Amino acid sequence: MDGTIKSAYACALEVTKKIDNKKIKAYRTKLASALTANDKMRVFDVLLQLSNYSEVNMGFVYSLYEDYEKNIEVVYAFVNALGTVIENKEKNGSQGE
Repeated sequence: MDGTIKSAYACALEVTKKIDNKKIKAYRTKLASALTANDKMRVFDVLLQLSNYSEVNMGFVYSLYEDYEKNIEVVYAFVNALGTVIENKEKNGSQGE
């Protein structure tokens, strides 16, 4: 993964930690719909709303402002990771310890 995609992934994980699952599903749906409709301004609007709601700075968005078409995969990576829960070994307990 390049740096911008890693940043989008990290932002999605951070957002997932901060807001409840129902809201995440709603934002995923909004973003997926905007992507499917190729509605660039709606993608920007939803990302801005999500950033404000979750209080997470989404630095990867600047690459989209510079060249949306060239960096569209960054939004797909963000949407794909949104709602992903990374289980911590300490939470689950490690085997063999």
